[in-house]
Amino acid sequence: MRPLPKIGLTGAGRAIARPSVSPSNADRGNRLSVRLSAIVALGAACLLLATPLSRAQDSADAQAERLAAGIAERRNAVQADATLSEATKANALEALDMAEGFLERAANDRNLARETREQRQAAPTLIAEAKDALAQPEQEPDPSAIAVLSDSELEIRIAEAETASQAASERHRGLQKDLNDLRARRPTIGSDLAKVREELRSVEDTIAQIKVAAETQPGTGTRMLRSEAEEQALLARIELLEARRNGIDVREELLLVQSKLAERDGERNEKHARSLRATQAQRQSAELASERTGAEDQLLYDRYPQLQALAESNEKLASEQAKPGSPRNITATCLLYTSDAADDEYNVLLSVV
Repeated sequence: MRPLPKIGLTGAGRAIARPSVSPSNADRGNRLSVRLSAIVALGAACLLLATPLSRAQDSADAQAERLAAGIAERRNAVQADATLSEATKANALEALDMAEGFLERAANDRNLARETREQRQAAPTLIAEAKDALAQPEQEPDPSAIAVLSDSELEIRIAEAETASQAASERHRGLQKDLNDLRARRPTIGSDLAKVREELRSVEDTIAQIKVAAETQPGTGTRMLRSEAEEQALLARIELLEARRNGIDVREELLLVQSKLAERDGERNEKHARSLRATQAQRQSAELASERTGAEDQLLYDRYPQLQALAESNEKLASEQAKPGSPRNITATCLLYTSDAADDEYNVLLSVV
C-alpha cells in the first residue's frame, strides 16, 4: 500500500493533501481516509488560529465550571460528614459561599469586559452617525398642517412631543452621568490595575502554599477552592479594567457626542410642544370669546325680545338675497339702540333702509 498523503497548511491555515504519487485506481479506496485526515488537520489549524482572547475566555469558562462543580461536591461532602463539628461545618460552608460569590463576580466582570470590547468596536460607526444627526438642520413644523388638526389630534401631538422631550432629557442625563463617571475613573484606572495585580500575586502565593500543605495536611480542599475562585475573580477584574483602559478615549468621544445629540433632541421636541400648546391656547381663547359674545347677545335678546326677532328676520332676508335670481330691491330692517344715562335703560329705535 502506498503511503498516505502528507497533510500540510498553506495560506491562512488551509489544510491540503499532497499525494506522494499520482492518484490511480488502486488509490481510490484511500481517498476517504485522506479526506478525514484533512478535516482533522483543518480543525487543528482553526484552533491554532483562534485569538488568544477567545482561548483565554474558553479556558476561564472551563476553569469556572470545574470550580463550580468542585464547590457543589465539597458542600455536599461537608454537610454529610457527621464527624465535623457544627463550628467547623459553618466555617467550611462560609468559605464555599465566598467561593461561589467570587465565581459570580468573575462571570459578571467577564461579561462587562466583553461588552466593553464590543462597544469599542462599534464606537466609530456610532460616533459618525451621531455627528451626522447633529449636523442636520432643524425642520420647522408646517403651520398649515397644524391648522387642519382637530382638537383631539392636536392633543395627541402635544402629548407625543412632550413624551419625546422627556425621554431625550432623561437620556441626556444618563449619558452625562456616564461621561462624568468615565472621566472620574480615567485617572485611577492605572492604580486600580496595579492594586488588583498585587492582590492576584498574593492569592497565587496562597494557592502555592496550600498545594505544599496538602501533601502533609488533610482538609485543605475547601481553602483551595476558595482561593482558586478568588483568583478567577481577580483575573476577570483585570480583564475588565484593561478593556476599559484600552477603549476609554473612544468611549469618551462617543458619550460626549451622544449626550449633545440627546440634549439637542430634547430642546427641539420641547420647542415643538410649546408651539402646539400655543396653537391650542389660541383655539381655546377664540372659543371662549365666541361663547362670551353669544352669551352677551342672548342676554340682550332676553331683555328685548324684538331684537332677536329682527335679527332672525335680517338673517332670513340675507339668505334669500344670496340665492341666484333673487330680486335686489329687498330692504333690510336696521336696529339702533341707545343707552339712557339716567336709568341705564335701552331705548329701541327702528328704522327702515
